[in-house]
Amino acid sequence: MNYSEEFVNLVGKADKLYFEYLNENNFEEISRIYLQDNLVIRKNEWEKYISKIRIENNQQIFEIMSNPFFIGYGNPNSDILIIGKEKGFNYSDSNYNQFYNESFNNCFYWKDLLSKQMEFSFDESFNNPIHPYFFKPNELSPGHTWRKYCQIVSKIKSVELGFDKENSFLNHCFITEMNHVPSKTSKGRQAVLNRNSYQKRIEHLEDEFFKKTFKYVINTAKAYETFGLTEKLFDLNWDFNDFISGNDKLYSHFFSNNDRKGVVTCQMSGSTRHLSSDAINKLCDLLIKK
Repeated sequence: MNYSEEFVNLVGKADKLYFEYLNENNFEEISRIYLQDNLVIRKNEWEKYISKIRIENNQQIFEIMSNPFFIGYGNPNSDILIIGKEKGFNYSDSNYNQFYNESFNNCFYWKDLLSKQMEFSFDESFNNPIHPYFFKPNELSPGHTWRKYCQIVSKIKSVELGFDKENSFLNHCFITEMNHVPSKTSKGRQAVLNRNSYQKRIEHLEDEFFKKTFKYVINTAKAYETFGLTEKLFDLNWDFNDFISGNDKLYSHFFSNNDRKGVVTCQMSGSTRHLSSDAINKLCDLLIKK
């Protein structure tokens, strides 16, 4: 796969900025691990570090360590950008490796893929940032966020997509997050917006790759939207507002700039009330046809 100059530049910049961020926050040991290019040694050193953190039981370390320069997953050459609210997991013994793969290593994996055409990471549970996980449909709950994303991409592309590598919806979109700190449940709007590292996240999302690459921008982090943010990040102009559910629920904001389209809407998860298949189809219709 050939990558755009904007994406290659973004990967290099994000990798450098995250290393600097770790140093700024006095993560000397984890900074040394981050510089380790050998995947086997890198993972072993991570496991040793995690063992000490488990003893200290300091979850705040992981919140600060969360990567404000997280790039994302999927196909960076696609024309659909989906912005999620945040990664949906909490820090626990069972999720430290998920944090390692999805947050700590995201920039590193992209850099490795660009330089070596990486096929697989060292961790058997994680593939690579284009296709991070190979799910079978029955492995995902009916309300799983990625099921909703798959429906959106299938509707826009007018083709039935799934989760296997050849037919994956991730071949046709790129996914990132508005809030870089993972959480199973939202910490609340002000807790996110007031976090020191959140401004770094917003500056990262202002990059030309996110701003100019995509024809369709679906921002599902309405809870963190502030006045003028979508216009600023994605160079879009407000068009109109509309409800996407039949009972006048799930108010969404639609934007455009020539042939580029955008929407700010609700979180795509099973916990969002009134988020039916019909509501998602209406959202896509309004986005495409407006």
